[in-house]
Amino acid sequence: MEHEGFVRWILEGAPLSRSEQDQLLRHLEGCETCRSLAAGWGQVKAGLDRPVWAQPEPGFASRWKLSLAESRERRQKHQVRWTLAAAAGGTMLAFAMLLIPLVSAPAGLAGAAMERLVDVSLQIRTLAQFTAGLIEVLPKPLGPLPLYVGTGILGLGLIAVYTGMGAIWTASLYRLVLQPQRNGGRK
Repeated sequence: MEHEGFVRWILEGAPLSRSEQDQLLRHLEGCETCRSLAAGWGQVKAGLDRPVWAQPEPGFASRWKLSLAESRERRQKHQVRWTLAAAAGGTMLAFAMLLIPLVSAPAGLAGAAMERLVDVSLQIRTLAQFTAGLIEVLPKPLGPLPLYVGTGILGLGLIAVYTGMGAIWTASLYRLVLQPQRNGGRK
């Protein structure tokens, strides 16, 4: 029999007949390679039959929980950065789309600036007229107020309203983006 046949018998571990066992023993007496293979294979089979379970190092669970929390925090920060970057990029793109037609023609830019200036002055005039009408209709416990005082009071009121809306928007954005997400009471 050839050498490969003996190797196959050693590794298969199938039951051999009496004559095959004798042939294998005679071969093992003369072949150092097959003898070391048979001894090593026996040790491997014994190790496979009795597995040794590895135990975690002390403190593994706490280190794993800490690394999991750090990983979640890194992912959240990464997500916040990408969200803010996308918002900033979108805003810049929107401004670019609005400004490109204005910048492409300097005369158009000057005309747009003049148009905006006229719009703002008309809005201020309309606000003053509205305030004057409001002052005329309201009761006058202290006598008539000059137009600029009434306009100033209404203007301050509008500024306060816009400031409050901005504060609410900022607080909402903070809660949505920067505070940690809560899932089932866990951070």
